[in-house]
Amino acid sequence: MKSFVTVNSDGYIDMWSNQKLEGFAEVETSENIINLINVCKVENGKVILDEKRQKEIISNQRAEKTELDLLRQESADMMIYVAEVEQKTQQDYADLLLSLAEAGAL
Repeated sequence: MKSFVTVNSDGYIDMWSNQKLEGFAEVETSENIINLINVCKVENGKVILDEKRQKEIISNQRAEKTELDLLRQESADMMIYVAEVEQKTQQDYADLLLSLAEAGAL
């Protein structure tokens, strides 16, 4: 299948087109890799998928997602802690008011 691409400074395809545009090079590619960004290189006019790089990118995205999940969990834990502290504070305040009322200070 014929496509047109641009390549970044690392040599990986960063843009695809189905039309000849200024700055785009004509390449031969298969349908299963068309439109993949930053994981394909052009060799002798043919698009070659760099499977190792693709796996690295996927792995990095999963690691970032895991880090985001950890931050979300930490945030949820903090919200629970704040709610528990607030509940304890309200209970202490209610106990204080009751003690003052029983002592006739209110």
